Amino acid sequence: MDNTELTREQLEQEVSDLRQQLAELKKEHSSESMPGSEQRALRASEEKFAKAFHASPDSIIISALADGRIIDVNEGFQSISGYSRDEAIGRTSLELNLWTSTEKREKVADILRTQGYVRDMEMNFHRKSGDPFTGLVSIQHIELDAERCLVSVVRDITEHKQTLEELRQHREQLQALTDLAPVAISWANRQGDILYCNNKFRELYGYSLEDIPTLDRWYHLAYPDQEYRKSVIARWETGVDNAIKSGREIAPIEANIVCKNGSTRYVEISGTVLPNRVLAIFNDISDRKQAEEALRSEKDFSNTLIQASPAFIVAIAPDGKTMLMNESMRKELGYSEAEVVGTDYLTTFVPKTDRKDLIKVFQNLNSTTVFTTNENRVLTRDGRKLLVEWRGQQICDSDGHVEYFIGVGIDITERKRAESERDRLEEQLRQAQKMEAVGQLAGGIAHDFNNILTAIQGNAELLKMDIPDTSVQTKFADEIIKGSNRAADLTRQLLAFARKGKWQAVPIDIHDVISQTVSMLTHSIDRRIDIRLELHASPSTITGDPTQLQNTMLNLGVNARDAMPNGGTLTYATRRVTLTQTDCDNHPFDLTPGEFIEICITDTGIGMDNETQQRIFEPFFTTKEVGKGTGLGLAGVYGCILNHEGGISVCSEPGCGASFKILLPLADSKTKTTPETSTENTPIRGTGHILVVEDEESVRNFVAASLNNLGYTVHTCYDGVDGTEYYRRHHSEIDIVILDLIMPKMNGEDTFIEMKKINPNVKAIIASGFSHAQTTNKMLNEGALTLLNKPFNMIKLSQAIAKHIRDNTQKQ
Repeated sequence: MDNTELTREQLEQEVSDLRQQLAELKKEHSSESMPGSEQRALRASEEKFAKAFHASPDSIIISALADGRIIDVNEGFQSISGYSRDEAIGRTSLELNLWTSTEKREKVADILRTQGYVRDMEMNFHRKSGDPFTGLVSIQHIELDAERCLVSVVRDITEHKQTLEELRQHREQLQALTDLAPVAISWANRQGDILYCNNKFRELYGYSLEDIPTLDRWYHLAYPDQEYRKSVIARWETGVDNAIKSGREIAPIEANIVCKNGSTRYVEISGTVLPNRVLAIFNDISDRKQAEEALRSEKDFSNTLIQASPAFIVAIAPDGKTMLMNESMRKELGYSEAEVVGTDYLTTFVPKTDRKDLIKVFQNLNSTTVFTTNENRVLTRDGRKLLVEWRGQQICDSDGHVEYFIGVGIDITERKRAESERDRLEEQLRQAQKMEAVGQLAGGIAHDFNNILTAIQGNAELLKMDIPDTSVQTKFADEIIKGSNRAADLTRQLLAFARKGKWQAVPIDIHDVISQTVSMLTHSIDRRIDIRLELHASPSTITGDPTQLQNTMLNLGVNARDAMPNGGTLTYATRRVTLTQTDCDNHPFDLTPGEFIEICITDTGIGMDNETQQRIFEPFFTTKEVGKGTGLGLAGVYGCILNHEGGISVCSEPGCGASFKILLPLADSKTKTTPETSTENTPIRGTGHILVVEDEESVRNFVAASLNNLGYTVHTCYDGVDGTEYYRRHHSEIDIVILDLIMPKMNGEDTFIEMKKINPNVKAIIASGFSHAQTTNKMLNEGALTLLNKPFNMIKLSQAIAKHIRDNTQKQ
């Protein structure tokens, strides 16, 4: 290696070693007495020292220890100090005015006296011109020609210090700018140390540099899920490698970051690769992602409504091709989805005689933005023609061009055959279309509607009793009864939606319920969610209400979907378990020992902390944003499971998904669980005194007329106050009271309580348009005979009464 490439420390050591060797050689031998080989070695050493001494760019001074006089200096000294060699030799550093501070010179002298050398001490000096400069000083004792000397090496670091100061100022400016930046910024070295995080970073995510000194620590905190963490790291490192190769910026990636407070923010991470530095910029896009998720949820929700709606819904492109047809319409027409999409709507689904009129409808839709109404017939696969009433509208893109026409239709074939029921059926079908909108009013609407249906159905039956079976009027009456039965089915759907319908206790194969639920979820959740069935329980029959249980399975499935915004796995699994008395005693729910079916609904979503798990089943508690959840779903699930004498629990950890475990008692094969029903299809006659308390006049009149025709003595009252007063006067004569649950002035429950005060053994049948579970259960526990759900016909009415006056009844 050339001497000019020697480091300062190497040079100092070299000088020291050579001087020491030279002194020892001179001391022991004179040149005259040395052999030739030793003389040559000595000259080589001197030449080597001279080269190192003179070639060094640092200032080297050799001075006498005794008086400080300079013995020799190199070219580096002359260049740095400005003094020539002749000006320096024989003078001291003080005489040359090299020191800017005599105190610091004395400090150096003290160090030399105590430890014998000085290493890399930063000092300030004067040049010959008087200009100051900063030097890095190292001093070593040597012996030269039997004289104690000092070798002083000074490296001029003035420019280096200035560069460091400029770098410091630049860094301060850069930090000030980044701290004011509106986006989160951090940078780390290639060894994995995080060197800096700006104010926005700390504000958004809550982590300070002390929390995340390394990239590894940051990755574990920001991405607690192991698999997700691996994915993010792989994508980021790929981007860094590509940026290094291409010399471009790091391509953005998106990731969910878990903040210090446990919340999650969605960010777009980009950056730049610098020498031994990687600068990362975190652009928070949580609001945008929330908007995208809201839009996706809205689309899923809309699609679910479209597919679940009992109405016909069809979307037709401007060229007449069918773009969408909902399940209700496809099922009624007899087609699959694959057979429908892309077909010409007019030639496939519309009779030739109706096509001309429908073309005019499309032309009208194309020229107006308002809804239009029309009726046309629709062809089924087997050639039947359904009469459908449509509401249609054009749907335009952002430029105002028509994208497609949307039509919502009602099959009014039966309605046309029973014109007297037209208004009622239209209203009921419209309510079915707007099932989500009726919401909280569904129960009340169904109650009033059931009163009307009871009167219509009952009066039609009374009409049939007075006309011959062969009369055309009998057919009309049958159509009325048929139509009212269809309307009653629709009200039951409303009641199920409002969760106020009658609770059933029938044998149910829970595997069928789960399979139906998964079928619905498959059409409404993110395709990235894989739904798995592991149904191993055998047998799988329980006793309960199929509607409530399906709502429960669906609610848990939808919750799991919301917990996996980026996809995942949803599993429905069952197995048979046996609970002992000890198991039941240790269980938080009131369970009876025996055979149970265990249902586990597991997702791989974001999971929940312990605090959330403690409150998950509380009414109105929700972790969703305002407007995205009512907090009633899991409360309803909890109530349903308790109604079925089961138990439910949840197990979860943040970032590790959640598992809901449900226990339901298996049906006892020896116990008859099917609700008791009568095989009679004719009214049962009887005798007795019946008091009817009903505020709805049409229902009151129908019940009175029916019971009179069946042989009973009937008295009617229009409200609870009137009924109580009449019962007070005639309770000894009255066999049974038919008591409406919802009435003005005094409701059915209060009326029943007052009647019990008069006669503790009062026999009362509760009649209601929907079941107030708590109220009816309370009345039944206090002695009411049964619940008669509206709408009811003469047969159900007579059977309910005959069951409790069996001694006075006889078949008609």
